[in-house]
Amino acid sequence: HIFGIEVPNRNGILSVVYKLVDVFSQIHETNIACLVISLVCISLLYAIRYSNLRFKHKLLVPFPGELVILIIVTLMSHYLNFATNFGVSIIGVIPNGLPAPQAPQFQYIVENISGLLVNSIPIGIVAFLIGFSMSKTFARKLNYPLDSNQELIAQGITGIFGSFFQCY
Repeated sequence: HIFGIEVPNRNGILSVVYKLVDVFSQIHETNIACLVISLVCISLLYAIRYSNLRFKHKLLVPFPGELVILIIVTLMSHYLNFATNFGVSIIGVIPNGLPAPQAPQFQYIVENISGLLVNSIPIGIVAFLIGFSMSKTFARKLNYPLDSNQELIAQGITGIFGSFFQCY
């Protein structure tokens, strides 16, 4: 979170309003280090994006600003010890390799079905629309036919396959 504060997860019709109320009620607890890091990174991303657009005729490939910023901030976090010195939340150790395949935890799904449905249906629709719009862009550019049903089936199969590796 850009302010470095914890807000509860909300579901329902007015969840956005409640979340904004939660953020503004805790705004005085803002972690200044998180805010500064976030604002600097956002500013750099916009500057790099502007530079890439402005000089795209001179550049062979766009400058990978997101990757460079990620590497720089990761190194800064490690060597300046953001977690202990500034109270910035970090991910911690990321395990190597792929997890062993295992069946999804259906007990969790059964116990939390209402909350999962409320959140998963809009996420699924948006994910499909984003993937399909990208497919349409490539289909138009490379001149090949595109079938929305085939795209939906492909995304469904990859979602099912990914569930055995704790994807999403």
